Amino acid sequence: MHHSGSPATKDGVTRIIDTHHHLWDLSRLYYPVLTDRVEPKPYGDYSSICRDYLIQHFHEDIGDLPVTRSVHLGATTDPVKETAWLQAIADDTAQSKGFPHAIVPKADLLSPTLDADIDWYHTHRNLRGIRQILSGAVTAQHADISASPAWRAALRRLEAPGWSCDLQLHPVQLAALSEVIAEQPDTVFIIDHAGLVNYHDAHLLEIWRKGIRRLAALPNVNMKLSAFMIFDLAWSVESIRPVVLEMIDVFGVDRCVFGSNFPIDRLACSYHTLWARYLDTVRDFSADEQDRLFYRNAARLYRIE
Repeated sequence: MHHSGSPATKDGVTRIIDTHHHLWDLSRLYYPVLTDRVEPKPYGDYSSICRDYLIQHFHEDIGDLPVTRSVHLGATTDPVKETAWLQAIADDTAQSKGFPHAIVPKADLLSPTLDADIDWYHTHRNLRGIRQILSGAVTAQHADISASPAWRAALRRLEAPGWSCDLQLHPVQLAALSEVIAEQPDTVFIIDHAGLVNYHDAHLLEIWRKGIRRLAALPNVNMKLSAFMIFDLAWSVESIRPVVLEMIDVFGVDRCVFGSNFPIDRLACSYHTLWARYLDTVRDFSADEQDRLFYRNAARLYRIE
């Protein structure tokens, strides 16, 4: 393991885009899962992170790491209010240094005000796409909106503004969503959290393997390598390396990015340790390939300058 102070520069990686983090202000916005609807998670008790995580906390975590850009993924029930809050933070460069550079709210594509919402989002210059968490249909008995013709029609509305779509899918959903995505070749899709790979479950791992190959056959689908702690709080370089290398092999070095999922992933390790592990996992790649995996791919997908 590299020295925690500067793992990145040691490996020749001089810049990182964190493609997946959250900021939380519990007094300003409503986060059900952090306040009143605390649901059991595979990783157990997460009460220690049920508190504010503001831009200054994020910068404290970054410290001397070369994380120079970031992508914020929405987590609240009010994505419109959250987006305005985040844009104000990004615009206050004295405090935020411009973070987050891309804003991806958890938007409701079935909202009756979708057209007005899209127009409103357009007025926020860091808005880059929307996120849909569909895995709850498998893990938490949420409605499966992905089967809805209305949802699929609304998804096509993203083509007009040129936004990306982050999808959080359970392994059993990967193949089915590849059919939806195939109908929308002009939209950039990013599969969050490594397709929720669970390498401790041989049956699910086989379903995941087939699913990611179906998705990778579509050139507009990309894989976000993140949140390995969901099924393995004790994850390590050794435990994730086989699936990380498999995803890079299947999708190619140009269609994979890394994200921290902070502050949730603090339950497993510190921010510095997380990036040190990621860098160690792909240490055999060339400096150019590592720059793609940690920066250039994300800059392209999320249109970050």
